[in-house]
Amino acid sequence: MYSPLSLFLPNSVCIVSLVRVFYLYASENVFQSDITFSTGNLTYWTALEVHTAIVIACVMTLKPLIVRFFPGFLDPRANNNSSGEQGATGEPTAASSEPPLTGG
Repeated sequence: MYSPLSLFLPNSVCIVSLVRVFYLYASENVFQSDITFSTGNLTYWTALEVHTAIVIACVMTLKPLIVRFFPGFLDPRANNNSSGEQGATGEPTAASSEPPLTGG
């Protein structure tokens, strides 16, 4: 099952792109002598579109950081271990009810 956040994040770039296209169309109809003043909003939305795409593309590399500092944020089952102890990754530690893995 996908979370609502995973469905919204990729679409947010499309939303920003649609807003940019609106300002692109609006800037065509403005006839001013100062082109930098009349296309200020278009420049803002163009930069925002690129930066949003970069952040969305890199968000999965932040998963280990999020899991370390907020263990229950991505996996709600991480808080349901019997001993209450968790390691750095949010997984139960060796003191939990599961037997340790041993090499033969």
